[in-house]
Amino acid sequence: MQLNIVFLGRDDSRLSLSCLKLLLSSDVRPVALCIDYRKPKKVRPAIRRVLRRVYGVLMNTLRRLGLPVKRYRSLTELANANQLEHFSGVQINSDETVERIRKLKPDLIAICGFSRILKTEVINLAAKACINTHPSLLPKFRGANPIRMVLQYGEKVTGVTIHHVTPKIDGGDIIQQCEVPIDSDETVSSLNDKTNPVAGALLVEVIRQIAESNAQRRPQDESEASYYSKGGIRVT
Repeated sequence: MQLNIVFLGRDDSRLSLSCLKLLLSSDVRPVALCIDYRKPKKVRPAIRRVLRRVYGVLMNTLRRLGLPVKRYRSLTELANANQLEHFSGVQINSDETVERIRKLKPDLIAICGFSRILKTEVINLAAKACINTHPSLLPKFRGANPIRMVLQYGEKVTGVTIHHVTPKIDGGDIIQQCEVPIDSDETVSSLNDKTNPVAGALLVEVIRQIAESNAQRRPQDESEASYYSKGGIRVT
């Protein structure tokens, strides 16, 4: 079964880029992309976003001319290069965005590196499932910055979890997980480089399982849960 997939990600997220690239090169290509809205707090970040868009246009022009360009630096650049419909700077829970996604009739909403909490109305737009790719072995290290947190807390193993999205942050039933070992000299950057390809491959596998109606699910063990916020790690 071919699924109508809407992908949610952040424009500058390495996790979002890695997952979308693998989806676009697979048999489970999304039909549309929603790129996270971030209100600029300073002029400088806003200028960086404009420069990033200009850079993306330039790189895609070079690709069309057949010149070698190795990597994409934003979701916008990747979407343009693959002629993927995308909505930049969306406020995901706004009436306008909800209606726009509804018209796409998504079977599946796939979230990777998206930093907004979805309201129930958005979650329920997906006919089959709304799923999230989280770079830790849930229920440990829910919330933001799990890569940084596993290093800070001296973990020896981390991983990737694909789970169903619920109103509770990173608290939905687990579909599948994959472990990633942490080396003694690991950095945030090197661990991202290890986990992101794993996340993309696992996401493709899970979407295929959902399409074939044979994806498993199991509830998270709340006694093992921990959550990161600006105040640090707390047990839920």
